[in-house]
Amino acid sequence: MSHGFKIKIQLPSGKRTRLEELKNRDYLTILKYCENADAEGLNEFFNILIFKNELKFLDIIDKFYILLTIRMLFIDPDLIFSNKGSSVNYGISTILEKIDCFQNDFEKTITAQDFTVDLGLPNIIYFRSIDDIYASIIRTITLKGKVLNFAELTEDEKEGVLASIPNLLFPYINKYITQISNQLQDFVIIEQNEAFNIEGINTSIISNEFMSFIMMIFSTGLKNFFELLYVFSNRLSIPGNTFFDLTPLDTRVLINIYNKDIDDQNKELQSKKRE
Repeated sequence: MSHGFKIKIQLPSGKRTRLEELKNRDYLTILKYCENADAEGLNEFFNILIFKNELKFLDIIDKFYILLTIRMLFIDPDLIFSNKGSSVNYGISTILEKIDCFQNDFEKTITAQDFTVDLGLPNIIYFRSIDDIYASIIRTITLKGKVLNFAELTEDEKEGVLASIPNLLFPYINKYITQISNQLQDFVIIEQNEAFNIEGINTSIISNEFMSFIMMIFSTGLKNFFELLYVFSNRLSIPGNTFFDLTPLDTRVLINIYNKDIDDQNKELQSKKRE
């Protein structure tokens, strides 16, 4: 059990949770997955690191919100867009405010024969196949009074249940998938802003475009990471273990303090030379 600092947030669904800090040691792993364009591996790492216990049952919107919040609070509050030699900072808080206004009312219940199936938005952010979509939208299956919580099953158990569901249920499930796909196929993450040369970013929720966007905003480069580690170890004489226990944002703050101190010392030396 972690005893580190956790920050309390409210999710778009109205649920509340506490997020653990993202430490440099885990951020390094994220950067390596991004560097290798391994979306599946990064998704599995997020499930181990973040979406565990009660958080694994959250829907895709809440999980997307959590990842954006982690990027904002523990790495950098801004995204940087470069265009024609200039750069513009775009606050992640703007995206979070947009998601807060998201109308998350997509729950549906279908009944056929003796089966009752409760459906909702996917509870995963990466889809390996169409079966992942089926498995992630089913909340519960009720048969003759017995309720099966689908999210609590293992992957093999989910496959077994899907294989045993009567075929007559699938047209209803497919209709639901088509409905939410059509409604959420053009989810605007970032509005276009011609004045600042910012191109709009839209994505489809029922796809892996969400994960592609996450990889893009978390990928700040391994080279930059190791350069910071070098400065900490060789210039600040701070042990590597201490570095890896800090958040990326903590690291930047300390580097800025160090740079300011060096700048002040240089100014003082220049001032003495002029005397």
